[in-house]
Amino acid sequence: SLSFARAVLTLSLLPGCRALENRLDPPREIKLGGRFAPLVRVREEKNLPGLKKGMVATVGTECFTLDMGELLDAYPEGSVPWDALFLHEREHALGQAAQPIFFYWYATQPHGFRWAEEKRGWRVELRHWRSHGLRPDFEDWARVLSEDYGGMTTYGEAMDWLRTEWSAP
Repeated sequence: SLSFARAVLTLSLLPGCRALENRLDPPREIKLGGRFAPLVRVREEKNLPGLKKGMVATVGTECFTLDMGELLDAYPEGSVPWDALFLHEREHALGQAAQPIFFYWYATQPHGFRWAEEKRGWRVELRHWRSHGLRPDFEDWARVLSEDYGGMTTYGEAMDWLRTEWSAP
């Protein structure tokens, strides 16, 4: 019937309309939870010390980003990269829960410790991509790891680690 066809057409257009709405007026907070527990939300925060453009930081059970619109453009909600990112952040939340003063202590640690901690999250993220038949841009990821984390590793070391992790069972 014509009304059934209209309903199907409307339902098929809704995801696209929602994506356009998010680009024009992105939400300032998105609830997480479920498979990302103990994380409960990601929210826009302009004043978190150390938070840089394009990054997500986890403090306890919350994630923060400077610009929710940019986050949603780079990681559409519900996509494999979105899930991989918040599985990565979940690793940090679990680490912080195990060591409550972790967040404050982390920034004072030598680069080797920070690199080891970040590898835990990036490993989960990389394996999620791989399990869905996707391959990230290793050059871009190695650049982020070597430049955006205060020199915790070199580009060459990050690239070697990514290649090794990619081929690990």
